[in-house]
Amino acid sequence: MIRVLHIDDEPDYMELTKLYMEDVDPSLIFESATLPDEAMGLLKEGGYDCVVCDYKMPGKNGLELFDEVRNFSAIPFILYTARGSEEVAEEAFVKGVTDYVRKEESPSHFQLLARRIRNAVEKHRTEELYRTIVEDNRDAFVIINGLTMTYANQAMADILGLGCPEDVMGHTVSEFLDEDREMVEMRALSRQRGEPQPRFYEYTLRRADGEHRQMEASVSLVNYGGRPASLVFNHDITERKRMVEELKSTNEELQFTNAELSKAKKELKRANEELKEKVAETRREAQEHRERFNAFMESAVDAMAIFDSDFNLIDLNKAALKLFPEGTKREDTIGKHITQLSPGFEDTQRYRGYLRVIETGEPLIAEDYVPHKKFGNRWLRTRVFKVGNDLGFISADISERKRASEKLVEAEKIAAVSRVAAMVAHDLRAPLMIIHQAATMMEHAPEKSDAMKKLIIDNTGRALDMLEELRTTTNTSTNIMEADLGAIVKESVEGLPLGDSISLELSVGGGLDRVDVDPDKMKRVLDNLISNALEAMPDGGRLTVKAKRTDGEAHITVIDTGLGIPDTEITKLFTPFHSTKSNGMGLGLAFSKRIVESHGGNINVESKEGEGTTFRVSIPISHA
Repeated sequence: MIRVLHIDDEPDYMELTKLYMEDVDPSLIFESATLPDEAMGLLKEGGYDCVVCDYKMPGKNGLELFDEVRNFSAIPFILYTARGSEEVAEEAFVKGVTDYVRKEESPSHFQLLARRIRNAVEKHRTEELYRTIVEDNRDAFVIINGLTMTYANQAMADILGLGCPEDVMGHTVSEFLDEDREMVEMRALSRQRGEPQPRFYEYTLRRADGEHRQMEASVSLVNYGGRPASLVFNHDITERKRMVEELKSTNEELQFTNAELSKAKKELKRANEELKEKVAETRREAQEHRERFNAFMESAVDAMAIFDSDFNLIDLNKAALKLFPEGTKREDTIGKHITQLSPGFEDTQRYRGYLRVIETGEPLIAEDYVPHKKFGNRWLRTRVFKVGNDLGFISADISERKRASEKLVEAEKIAAVSRVAAMVAHDLRAPLMIIHQAATMMEHAPEKSDAMKKLIIDNTGRALDMLEELRTTTNTSTNIMEADLGAIVKESVEGLPLGDSISLELSVGGGLDRVDVDPDKMKRVLDNLISNALEAMPDGGRLTVKAKRTDGEAHITVIDTGLGIPDTEITKLFTPFHSTKSNGMGLGLAFSKRIVESHGGNINVESKEGEGTTFRVSIPISHA
């Protein structure tokens, strides 16, 4: 539907126009205003797709009204008058009026007006869609004339460390390059001269703040401003490179394990090669989709669709059409309501999420596991966003990335097994050696049996304590249930051996009595954090434990005024088997982090040497 505001000081003609136009094109909804000021009020309320305005009216003419409208809106504006002239038409087009149509005696001219309105609105919607996709594109987008950047989106400005796209324009690419400068300059200039150059390549970019980032470029030759130019999509692959390096490091660690892990080494190596292949395949697929924008919708591998604000399908590309049953044609879907395309969808949580996107304008991102008879089961990542008054959808297949991620997790598990085996062998060696030597002494010197028995009992307990700590801190399975988180916090501080040198401040707010958690595991997390806080205050201090509910989340804070943690240790705190204590196994905080994340939450730490440390835990609350 297209909603049109008709502005004319002749009510009878407006009524006649409304009748003719809605007969010519039922999708046109005409509303009227007889005075310019009345029209301004209606336009500021929003909701219109086009303005059709007379030229001569009381108080101000149509072009004066157009100037006022352009101060706050880019809505298509058609000057529609019987009293115009060539001079008026020329002035209208100079000012930027969308179109100029003369009133004619013949009713057939209403068909012309209807076509002009629809063409103007469709062009405006297409431009809005273009701007939304380009500006919201997560990949950095830039156009280069010679070596000068003449157009960029916000993502490009962010990568370069500049404030906005305008700050990018006018700079040369050479200003942000070091060792790859000669290669990038040569390829850009050669391509613009019409010489063949590789379309895809990697290079190192230097941000405005001096930080270096690894980039992946997809380049096409386009005409921009009447000159050959390079259209470049840049994708930051720094993290992916880091992951590959970390995986290589993990492989090196596994080379030092014993013969029992040789099979695991082979599996890890194969997983590493598969991950490289999947990453390369994902990169190739991503590069293939970045074609010239005039063929963007039809050439994209990602499924794309656009619905109007009433959830009627306006358009979709070939990739989206493939998600429908085999044999479905485009004309079978266009104009259909979303509930006709997916019966029962209006009763789902996802449908309510789409309504919120229309109401608030905030994009929605979701990942879904979708079964499909023809193409197999797939993971789809869908981004839903407003395009003017309409709703845009982009769905990408992330199945390969999901599988690659699972391979990486499996590799990390194997590496962890190796480290656990080495650690247990090292830590149990001392108490077992003492037990063996004490037993030998009892055979040779029976009179020392009592002392030797005490050594055996003490070291047996020490070994059992080590094994129990390892068992409990590596068991991260959870049994989620509705529980009183406030009561768990209070229970964690009851009976603490504070002595006279440590004071306790406890604060538990309301709204925490119905939280979905594993009570035992959350109690262990709090015990770990509080125990660490007490050990950090050997000379006394203040322990603060707070719990409150804010914006649908439970927040728990544990603060001590102890020794603090060096900056060099902060980033390693949650790493398994890393401990700042001489007798620590390095599993407590790693266990706590995995338990909190298994609840959909997060944990972070702030510390300053000599002043103390603060741990913050956040957990989502699903109950109102």
